Amino acid sequence: MTTPDLRNTPDAWSSRALTCETSLEAVGWTAASQLARFQAVLDALEPRAGDRLLDYGCGTGALTEHLPEGVTYLGYDWAKGMVARARAEHAEHAFTDHGPLGQYDLVALIGPFNLPGNWSKQHTWHTLRHLWDTTGCRRLALSLYAGNDERCLQYTEHEVASHGASLSYYARLERWRHNDLLLTVSREPL
Repeated sequence: MTTPDLRNTPDAWSSRALTCETSLEAVGWTAASQLARFQAVLDALEPRAGDRLLDYGCGTGALTEHLPEGVTYLGYDWAKGMVARARAEHAEHAFTDHGPLGQYDLVALIGPFNLPGNWSKQHTWHTLRHLWDTTGCRRLALSLYAGNDERCLQYTEHEVASHGASLSYYARLERWRHNDLLLTVSREPL
């Protein structure tokens, strides 16, 4: 078995989507850690029936398996292979590889900015600002890596808190696991 290409490029993500046996292997996380991230982000977002949720950097669309009934979902990923796999595995939901347009109540970002390559922290902050300004969401939750694996972008509590506060008066940062930060930004008190 060959080691998957973990670079953070659309081509590497698409390759993993097409060649990895499991969805979790394709996104590069263990089952336990990804489930924990899903749960942390969903707890922060508090989705309810009637909400429109944008899953930015959706990978294989596995978050759909954990949504409450009645939530309208759109998964976005820049890797065409991930979107193809998400559509195949979760045909009842919508996925796109084109920039998501429109209004959403909630935006989930579960690890899309962790792997280096064609990405930087400045891209992360710019993307967050763009999503916050254009979606009109009432709440956004972002899981970021805060460990010491040199293959990943490493975020600090200080920089994440600073950028979260620049988006909204209502921002909360938690180090909820030894190597994960959760930023929740809201237009209403948290």
